[in-house]
Amino acid sequence: MPFLGEIMGESSVDLATKELVIVRVSQLNGCAYCLGAHRPLATEAGVTRDAMAAICAETSLDALPARERAIVDWVDAVILQPAATDERLLQRTLRHLREDQLVELTILAGAITMLNQYCTAFRIPPPGP
Repeated sequence: MPFLGEIMGESSVDLATKELVIVRVSQLNGCAYCLGAHRPLATEAGVTRDAMAAICAETSLDALPARERAIVDWVDAVILQPAATDERLLQRTLRHLREDQLVELTILAGAITMLNQYCTAFRIPPPGP
């Protein structure tokens, strides 16, 4: 768990961006627990209602601002087809993030995938009513 504390702790990436990534990864992986736990946290951190609808596949990703769309496209490739992270996608994402921030978000996506698998395998129910 200290590893997760390091990932979620203060860093060069703001909390809203981290939560955007967590919710998108959890959506892609179908983790009911993590979606239930992080949707409210993402909203509190500043992820807009429109962005939340897009990253949770309730509306089109086309509604996202360029920065968020680039991050989501990167995360989608990393989670669904890591070999699809080509130079064009990398450069488009780096127009909105520094290299160290992209590395951090990629590690976050991997860590959340691990947690998604854990929560899903053990059928941990979503929090709250």
